[in-house]
Amino acid sequence: MLMIYLSMLDTEEVPPDEKPEFSEPSYIPDEFEVINEMQADITRKIDYANGDRLMVFKQSIITNREFRIDTEDTEIKEIKIGEHIINYIFNKGIYNAYWNDNEFSYIITAKISFEELLKAIEGIIQK
Repeated sequence: MLMIYLSMLDTEEVPPDEKPEFSEPSYIPDEFEVINEMQADITRKIDYANGDRLMVFKQSIITNREFRIDTEDTEIKEIKIGEHIINYIFNKGIYNAYWNDNEFSYIITAKISFEELLKAIEGIIQK
């Protein structure tokens, strides 16, 4: 299994009395429903499902300089949406898209079409 490490932007720790403003996708593919939601101090994760089709959205405060993505037998591709560079891979029928801003890292893992993936990403970036 090949893993890559992605450089992340440095950020300050969130003061204990300040809660981060997490977002969620404003676009969810048709007939997907929330099946699980978890929020901790520095992470929010939402699982959506439509039968055997899944979509997972994870947003985390950037607290370290790297995270791992399995890229075995795949090619990392890049698109630009607004000011954001989105990296994504497609493997075994599932997209993994990841990017960051000055405060958060974002990951969408989904068994959806590329067009639906783009709409979900745009819905997060526009918030």
